Amino acid sequence: MSSNLKYSIKKHKGKIWVILSIVSALVVAIFSYFLFTRDRDVDDLGFFEDEVKIAEHILTGSEDGLLRLIDVETGEEVSELDLSGDRYVYTVDKDFQTIYSYDGKEVQSYKVNRGKIQEADLITEIELGDIKSFKVSEETIAFISEDRSLITLTHREEDGFSKREIEIPETALSYDVLDKHLLYSTPEHLHLVKPDGEERIYIGDMSPTILTMGDKWLIQNQFGSGLGSNILMFLDNETQLIEEVALTDDGEATLLNFVSDQRKIYTINYVNATEPYHLLTAWYAENDGLRKEQNVTVRIPTDEDGVLYSDHTSVTSNEYLYTHFNDSMRIFDIRSQQKHSSIEVEPYFATPILD
Repeated sequence: MSSNLKYSIKKHKGKIWVILSIVSALVVAIFSYFLFTRDRDVDDLGFFEDEVKIAEHILTGSEDGLLRLIDVETGEEVSELDLSGDRYVYTVDKDFQTIYSYDGKEVQSYKVNRGKIQEADLITEIELGDIKSFKVSEETIAFISEDRSLITLTHREEDGFSKREIEIPETALSYDVLDKHLLYSTPEHLHLVKPDGEERIYIGDMSPTILTMGDKWLIQNQFGSGLGSNILMFLDNETQLIEEVALTDDGEATLLNFVSDQRKIYTINYVNATEPYHLLTAWYAENDGLRKEQNVTVRIPTDEDGVLYSDHTSVTSNEYLYTHFNDSMRIFDIRSQQKHSSIEVEPYFATPILD
């Protein structure tokens, strides 16, 4: 190093330290911003894992066809659409972005765009008796009768929608659709209905919850409930093989609904302690099966009696839990383990609109 360079560094040593201090402070500040204030959760290795984002809107509907869109931040109605009918049944797609209605004659779909409910798109015309509910997957729709003894399956073909009726000798406990397939459960069996036939799979206990994750079925079965646990399992849609099985810690644990491409899911069970609470347990879908979160305990206080958490009433997304209970949509922040808000909705139907 030349003497001039040494002199220059010595002369400006104080300025260099100031500059380095400023740069270091900026680096720390930027990293802290992303680590603590950005809407993301951080995994065990310190990298961003799951996006944390609350729904902007709740869509709610009355039995006679009045749809209302509620802003989550303000709790105020921002859009309304009157379908003007006698009795409607609603459902939501697996991404919780599209709402479907059925009035006994037509299935129509509705989307939310820029804070407004868009006018309906006609999906199909089909006349059925009173139905309890229906499910939609791409071009396939399944309707279940009020007594849960008949499922009507429709699928879009080149010349219109096909129609197939499946009579159920025993009451169907749960059902869902995936592509062109229908899966429903009876007290000891799973029944997979395909375009070319039906497979009956003996399970040996009740399966009260059937959901889908990607191209697989995710099923909760009561096997082991008498010993204080039950099971979660994946069923391959093509091979009809049970691929993975995971054991819960409580026989009353219930699988909650989730966005279909989500890889983090939750079960919930009531804990009768001195101060009772609901225990929320996270599970991660990995290549080798379901891995239970071991390091975090999430407790939901029982501040209101009678709240029912199930795949029908509750959905988890981006670190928030949404539960439709009577005339409110209760939003729970899973990270802080605090109630975020309660939005007034119709008792008949309500769902978050998730981006």
